Amino acid sequence: MLSILLVCWNQSAATRACLARLCGAPPAAPHEIVVVDNGSADDTAAMILREFPTVRLVEAGANLGFAGGANLAARHARGDTLLFLNNDTLPLDGAIDALLAFAEARPGAGLWGGRTVREDGRVNPTESLAAPSFWGSVCVGLGLSGSFPRSRLLNPEGYGGWARDSVREVGALSGCFLMIRAPFFAALGGFDARYFLYGEDVDLNLRARALGARPCFTPAATIQHSGGASSRPEDMMTYLLSAKVELVRRHLGPVRGRLAAQVYLFGAWLRAHAFAVLGRWHPRFADRRRTWQLVWRRRRHWRNGVISRPLAELLPHR
Repeated sequence: MLSILLVCWNQSAATRACLARLCGAPPAAPHEIVVVDNGSADDTAAMILREFPTVRLVEAGANLGFAGGANLAARHARGDTLLFLNNDTLPLDGAIDALLAFAEARPGAGLWGGRTVREDGRVNPTESLAAPSFWGSVCVGLGLSGSFPRSRLLNPEGYGGWARDSVREVGALSGCFLMIRAPFFAALGGFDARYFLYGEDVDLNLRARALGARPCFTPAATIQHSGGASSRPEDMMTYLLSAKVELVRRHLGPVRGRLAAQVYLFGAWLRAHAFAVLGRWHPRFADRRRTWQLVWRRRRHWRNGVISRPLAELLPHR
């Protein structure tokens, strides 16, 4: 049986849309749906119980983050195959069955993922990545990857120039649409719950690769993913930078990892000061000016690595 696992926090409308798609056009394969509610303050839990009686709801009682919530969902799963699916996604017709068939055809991969598209239909190239490298960290940290997304040289982490239109082994698959066998997930110890938000999927992929897995991507399985709907831009970047710093320190070694972490710190300083100037010059930069100034002020919380709890506990007056 396939266990489809979702984690939600205060996104009742998005969760309803995702579950409606899953229940209205279910996979042909035998499956179950397990949803962990991370202590939502809205009507998410009540809505699931009322509108989706076949879905198994697990109430965490607190915000465990994505990794903690996903691990809890896996502990309640009864299937031998797990599919982690973000609650703000909409699987397109046949996507889950296609991914399951891909996994059965390539058992040696160990982890399998598909293509994600934005609401306007454009491919999201950030959700299948190369393994962290020092040069990739320089390009991401200094904004070169974002400025030259199609460049293989300047966007190595995002596989610049690859249109996500072919089967490919990748360094890491996104946790928003990630399939793995339950025994292998258990052998890996699940996601590292120290990553509260972002980075836990890359870390899982890298640990799986160290045991011989070769994560594989297929364009035959496609989902729509809005992404970031529950996070403020400054919070998202704070969590993301903390995860980036943790990943390079863990996986690039003591010298390259420390240097890569300093690149991320310098890149945040550069953006904060650049957008401070640009924001005064033109109002279209005002939002990014505010975001990066806040991220830079929070640097003591992310510069040393992963953030393991809600930012609200660290920044009670934010």
